[in-house]
Amino acid sequence: MYKQYDVVNLVNKIQGIINNGTTITAYDVVPKDTVAPFAVIELVKISPADTKNWYVKQYDFYIHVIAAGKQSSVPIYRYIKEIEEAFTDDIALPEPYQLVAQIDNGLQTLYTEETGEKHAVLPFTFKIAYDLKVK
Repeated sequence: MYKQYDVVNLVNKIQGIINNGTTITAYDVVPKDTVAPFAVIELVKISPADTKNWYVKQYDFYIHVIAAGKQSSVPIYRYIKEIEEAFTDDIALPEPYQLVAQIDNGLQTLYTEETGEKHAVLPFTFKIAYDLKVK
């Protein structure tokens, strides 16, 4: 079996894009007593997405965006926009890996937590080729 791209590296890259390209901090595990706003990266699924010529894995993530509880939803909309804009540039991968697709799947849900915080879920898909098929 060919060496697939390490999912830990992918999470780190996603976290770096959010931390460097937005005004919020991204976590894979939220430290206790963290105050909003922040984002949480959740790996949802890894599945094969091979093409005719390439071995490809599809990585599906949810990016949870949490904003402080206020009367207005404007802050959460601003954070959503910041994340969308941060992902307009493709993730850079080392050789021999190739990013086949980086897809912003829109807004899945937006709701208010019992604490009054706003919570948005943004699904993203990354397809990464990790080897060429040889016949």
